[in-house]
Amino acid sequence: RETMGYLPRCDLGVLLVEASSALGRDEIDLLRRLGDSGIDAQVVLSKADLVPAAERERVRAYFAHEIERALGRSVPVDLVSAIDAKMAKAWFGERIAPLISRAAELIAESANRKLAALQATTIGILRSLAEHAQRPAPGTSDEIDRLVLAIEGRLRTTGEHVDMLLSGLGDGADRVIRTAARKAHATGEDVHAAVIAALGEEADSVRHVLEADLTATRTGLRDLLHELSRVARIGLEPPEVRLDLVSEPVIAIPEAVSAADLSMPHWPAVERRLAARIDAALGGTIREVLTGYARELREWSERVLRDVGTQVAAYVEPCRALGHDAGSRGDNVAEDLAALEQM
Repeated sequence: RETMGYLPRCDLGVLLVEASSALGRDEIDLLRRLGDSGIDAQVVLSKADLVPAAERERVRAYFAHEIERALGRSVPVDLVSAIDAKMAKAWFGERIAPLISRAAELIAESANRKLAALQATTIGILRSLAEHAQRPAPGTSDEIDRLVLAIEGRLRTTGEHVDMLLSGLGDGADRVIRTAARKAHATGEDVHAAVIAALGEEADSVRHVLEADLTATRTGLRDLLHELSRVARIGLEPPEVRLDLVSEPVIAIPEAVSAADLSMPHWPAVERRLAARIDAALGGTIREVLTGYARELREWSERVLRDVGTQVAAYVEPCRALGHDAGSRGDNVAEDLAALEQM
């Protein structure tokens, strides 16, 4: 998430991949995102000392070929190693040092690439607006409005579902205590370990429901955007809505859970009494952990939905404009388009 947020200020992206691994979709997506943002990219294969010397060029060529096949363009690929410093020095001397001496020039080039990418996107939207201004599609504005409202409603409903789901997480403490007592009593498992496991299960159950809700929302939005594209005939493919599931928080178990005194010197360790002992020693801590985790999940999900809303709005707004005033704005659109194309 931090990497993606830094992209607008980035001039060069260096992607580090282990030489013994394979390129995954996340790596390809990041390289594509860099290219779409007008940012130069390099790939550095680390731990190259673990690759036999005779195989290193083949490995490098394989990565370069796979990247070019996936992106339709070549990206420099080099091998480095923290053990064999010569490879790292060679990469730095060949790829990085020359850039430092041309820093001002490269910064200007980077800015121009980013502006060109923005210009191309804006021109594409304006061309579509101009076409619709000349050939308005009567009778579509109501349908466009309906789809836009459905998209906005889907985002709003998901936010409400998330809020309802997380508002009850803090109330799961009693369930955690009962689960931990039952497991510890039935299996003889260490009570501390049973409490930690029960907390993890409670967090996982909520997290899985939350992820499923967000994923279903992405699927629903994708279908609505494709329908909006068909109706509005904007001429641009709807965006592939992305969900940032990577930065989803995980529950943090404080040291107090492992350090609590859960001994029962005078009671038989029956399940009911064991639950009472856990509640007396850790009930407050368990509730604080679950409440804090609910707060983190809520903040994270709000960020995710805001990001999704931004992605969707960038496509929805031109479609909405087409449905209402394409004809009346034709002259202004044409002027803006002509000015951009002459830049």
